[in-house]
Amino acid sequence: MNVVILEPVSSGWKLIPKAKELNHTVIVLTYDQGERIIPAEFLRLADRIERVDTNDDQAVIDLAWKLDKELGIDAVIPGFEYYVPLSNRINHLLGNAGLNPEVVDHLRYKDLMRTALADAGVRVPRYRLVTDAEELETAAAYVGFPLVAKPVDCSGSFNVRKADNHSELEEAYRRIAEMGVNDLEQTARGDVLLEEYLQGPEYSVEGLVDGETIHYFSITEKLLGPEPYFVEVGHIVSAPLDAEAEKNIHHYVSQVIKALCINMGPFHAEIRLTSTGPVLIEIGVRLAGDYICDLIYHAKGIDLYKLMIDSYLGNPLSLPEQTAQRVAGVRFFVRENLKRYDTVEGLEQLRALDGLIDCNLTIPTGQEIPEANSFMGRIGYFAVVGDDYDRLKETLLQGDRQIKFKQLTKK
Repeated sequence: MNVVILEPVSSGWKLIPKAKELNHTVIVLTYDQGERIIPAEFLRLADRIERVDTNDDQAVIDLAWKLDKELGIDAVIPGFEYYVPLSNRINHLLGNAGLNPEVVDHLRYKDLMRTALADAGVRVPRYRLVTDAEELETAAAYVGFPLVAKPVDCSGSFNVRKADNHSELEEAYRRIAEMGVNDLEQTARGDVLLEEYLQGPEYSVEGLVDGETIHYFSITEKLLGPEPYFVEVGHIVSAPLDAEAEKNIHHYVSQVIKALCINMGPFHAEIRLTSTGPVLIEIGVRLAGDYICDLIYHAKGIDLYKLMIDSYLGNPLSLPEQTAQRVAGVRFFVRENLKRYDTVEGLEQLRALDGLIDCNLTIPTGQEIPEANSFMGRIGYFAVVGDDYDRLKETLLQGDRQIKFKQLTKK
């Protein structure tokens, strides 16, 4: 079958080799410039590469029509959260399986998501949308401090921060209102969502929707960096929750999925488990990033890359009758105030760990390191698999501590 993958990023890169492994013809649509460059090790596996400004919806639609007439397109698969609406609108135009194009924007823009859920009676944080600085004080008074300020159209904790007072809120608002573009160079709306600050541990829920059936694969423990930011510094598949907590989380996420009319595809729902139950932070109808799909594969034997491709092609989903019951985790290297490094110590010991899945530095020596207030400030990562939760969590902590980044020269 002919599969189009639209601008794969992060976990989306691995859709290319997986589709090839499944004997599909793979066509990648990418801008191939700036922040939208696919690593050569993945891009070279595509059967055909079409370069187009993937942030220009009409240009992508026109190209898809052309490719469909030439080859026939069986599925357009979004390679990243930002391209979920466009991919599914194209699938609708071509008569392929896809999410409902009339509601798909609710899965992209956080304010629309909040409103759709609230209208359906699903619990959400207290919130207000701010489109102008003059609305800030009234909105903050309604939500109450402490609160969380976030852009409506970004991901990866980009420009998300907790504000305890008006001074911190004004700074957060200014950064969002003035950012211009998001991390993939799309024009940002500049609107700011103010939300009630939720107390409690944070988790993500990974699964897949197949019509009326929801498959749950993991309630993933999130390891967060220090506030006021919400940088994810690690994940563990799966969190050691009791049966009642799991049941409550699954029931709540099922309400979210029904209210948002999600009928197919993988999902990644982020929640806080408060003293009065789970509350949604956001849900993406796409593959989880941050290596989580790989953790699920190593811990449970579930291949989310394959499942996403089969879902978009309308193929029967093949799920293992019995999943493995191991634990797997990833830890990201985040060093506050480190601007660059020249050498790193401890990698050899880390690479000798039992159960190591992967270890990689994503920001090389000498390159400037962005602020440690979003995913962009993460220098690298390592991932491990094992059979004991407590031991694995300690391995992640100790492994991070033993890595020392050294700056030999001041620049």
